[in-house]
Amino acid sequence: MNVREELEKLKEENRRLKSLLKIQENTSNEQNTIEDLIDIKKLEDIFAKFSKLTGYTTGFVKQDTREVLISTGWTDICKTYHRGSESSAYICQESNAKLTQDLKKSHHISMKECQHGMVDGATPIIIEGKHLADIFSGQVLFNKPNIEDFKLGAKEFGYDMQGYLKALEDVKVISKDKLKDILEFLSSIAKIIAEIGRDKAEYLKLNALLEEKVKSRMKEKESLLSLFDESDNVLFKWNNDVNWSVAFVSNSVEKLLGYSKKEFENGEIDYASCIHKEDLAVVIKEVQKKATLQNNFFSHQPYRIITKDKKIKWILDNTVIIKNDNDEITHYLGYLSDITELKNYQHKLEILSQTDQLTKIKNRLFIDETLQKQYYRFLRNEEKCSVILIDIDFFKNVNDTYGHIVGDIFLIEFANILDKNIRSSDIVGRWGGEEFLIILPHTTTKEANKLAYKLKKIINNFDFTKVGSKTASFGISEFKNGIGIEKLLDQADKALYKSKENGRDSITVFKENLNQY
Repeated sequence: MNVREELEKLKEENRRLKSLLKIQENTSNEQNTIEDLIDIKKLEDIFAKFSKLTGYTTGFVKQDTREVLISTGWTDICKTYHRGSESSAYICQESNAKLTQDLKKSHHISMKECQHGMVDGATPIIIEGKHLADIFSGQVLFNKPNIEDFKLGAKEFGYDMQGYLKALEDVKVISKDKLKDILEFLSSIAKIIAEIGRDKAEYLKLNALLEEKVKSRMKEKESLLSLFDESDNVLFKWNNDVNWSVAFVSNSVEKLLGYSKKEFENGEIDYASCIHKEDLAVVIKEVQKKATLQNNFFSHQPYRIITKDKKIKWILDNTVIIKNDNDEITHYLGYLSDITELKNYQHKLEILSQTDQLTKIKNRLFIDETLQKQYYRFLRNEEKCSVILIDIDFFKNVNDTYGHIVGDIFLIEFANILDKNIRSSDIVGRWGGEEFLIILPHTTTKEANKLAYKLKKIINNFDFTKVGSKTASFGISEFKNGIGIEKLLDQADKALYKSKENGRDSITVFKENLNQY
């Protein structure tokens, strides 16, 4: 075969491969479900944290089957009565259907009151132009409930009257703007989920293409493998030796790792040395485990690689085990995809779940988790740790006098003062409303007292927007033997209360045993 014939053969194979990719894309778009594209368990953990932190419900519902995949924080009145009763569940289903119909028009957010008198809202998740799921929240009221109307509903559907009215008492009454704000926040989450889903869909297409390619062309000439040079992904053929020396790699490796095809194939660099040292043992273990099984195709857990210019990238590695006629492993064929951007999206989502959305410092949930870790360190190593509980004096007057917008600006400025003036090892978070908590590892109450005086002085001298000068009260406590998290916080709260009794704008350290300050 001359050069021209070989070239024409490669071009024909390239056209066939592109055609196969187009077919595979169409198939993947039809078959991919929301469960294929999103890690439902991780998303459920994030929604559970959201419900715990805010007290508001979430629901994650498939668009095609209306199956509820995630439900967090649901109210008893909806869970036990409205949706829990066969006689009335259809009303909830009709309400959800109407919300979904509105979303098809607006593609943003929708709110509706159902026949039960409850208000729900939803925002869509749209991936590659397909409406795959909806995020719901609500199960609230916009106005104080008319008890007689709910009694009539209880009789109509055969609910236990006493239990139903008790459940009604626990339903939140909020403004329409408040629910809209919650849905706007969930809409921002939906956009991040859609971005993650889009990247996963692209990965599934490429992964399906690889499986098809490997099954049909395993023994093809290596000249055909050069077709992968046109891709952003990388095809490796490793020898079955200690360091996975490279028998073949596509030219696209230079874009991914910075090393050239020649450097790998000449043995100037081996692949094992490119794997992050913290991940190498796990990758080796996965290869060893799969080598003992009959399944010759497997996917690694995502791992990190180090590029030539020392950058860290996250990789998805799908590998095929190649054996000779004696069933001995000779090579590994791997298809590598860069998922660094996907990992960054996941990191953003994690940060979002840990951050107070107004002040941008840590939220109550993160502070709770950090306190638990500090308590374990105290129990294991008797590591010192103190906390400072801070309350803004007469904050209600700010909202009453200047309005909630100025109040929010004030809270942002106040949080910024704390965040910028604590030590690098300290953690500050919004505890609730106008209360803030600082965790001080390796710190006694004496040292915490010094920091509190520093912060108090800065706050007193700060000119808050429109409000001017303002003061705060401080309560300090420390982990001691026999003092758990709940007692630690109770002591800090008592010390804070004492500061307010003493005229506010003051600092009180809780004294152990004697209940003195």
